[in-house]
Amino acid sequence: MARAGRKYSSADDNWVESNQRDVLQILDDLSLNYMMHRDVRPANIVLAPVDTRKCKVHKRVHKWNIIDFAWSIADDPGDEGKDELIREIQQSAFSNLIFTS
Repeated sequence: MARAGRKYSSADDNWVESNQRDVLQILDDLSLNYMMHRDVRPANIVLAPVDTRKCKVHKRVHKWNIIDFAWSIADDPGDEGKDELIREIQQSAFSNLIFTS
């Protein structure tokens, strides 16, 4: 947390489509690993530090990081489509954040 940048601003950052896309891609990365954050909100989305590693899936460095995994749950792969269900739930949570801010 000490290295994290400023928090995501619902008032300012939501209006930039590339910011929204970046956060959704990070949530996709979590979903591909069967991890559900369960507390997606501006306070848990922070600017990534300059030494952030390139994402293996998206082949670039994400501008944002998601922090505070205290309420997160992780599951094993098993049922087909489980990662898609997790993805839909997380994207819905973030979409609600975008449109209710």
